[in-house]
Amino acid sequence: MKQRYPHKLYSVSADQGMFRRSSDGIAVPASIRMNDGAILIGTINCGMSGRLETLLSSDFSFIEFVSKDGHQRFIAHHQVASIEPLGVVSEPSLPAVDEELDPYMVLGIAPEAPLEHAMMVFQQKLRLYNPERWSAPDIPFEFSRYAVQKTRQVNMAFTVIRAAIQQRLEERQKKKTGPLFGENRAAS
Repeated sequence: MKQRYPHKLYSVSADQGMFRRSSDGIAVPASIRMNDGAILIGTINCGMSGRLETLLSSDFSFIEFVSKDGHQRFIAHHQVASIEPLGVVSEPSLPAVDEELDPYMVLGIAPEAPLEHAMMVFQQKLRLYNPERWSAPDIPFEFSRYAVQKTRQVNMAFTVIRAAIQQRLEERQKKKTGPLFGENRAAS
């Protein structure tokens, strides 16, 4: 049963199922200023993105809000004057992408690995970090950005490793065949 509040808020107790979404989601501490001047402090369920911007630009008519005392409410978008996140909203903790890494460490292969093995590992890493895989609306933007950085890093590492392997193969081939006609034997 809906209960009417002075701020035109509708409350739903934990045992009721009306308006309830899945409990999955990231709760962001926030202060909400209502159109009538009332201020509410608690947490807003921002869904899997954890971003207030995503929630506010969505098609949902209500904002899921839990007050400090644990009372769950659903606030109509049109009743909200402003929302201010409380505390510092930090990005997910992802390892830093270092552009100066050893290319063999990036792919996780030995320097003497054959080209076929390097190619196989390269393709596995590309599938893992494919930015399209991490660009769904419910995935935080930070993960997508990280995947793009890692894909660039994997591509650069494979380019360097492929060139090194090809150079190594050419040197072995030269040693087997000896100097070409017209080349100085002392130079080889």
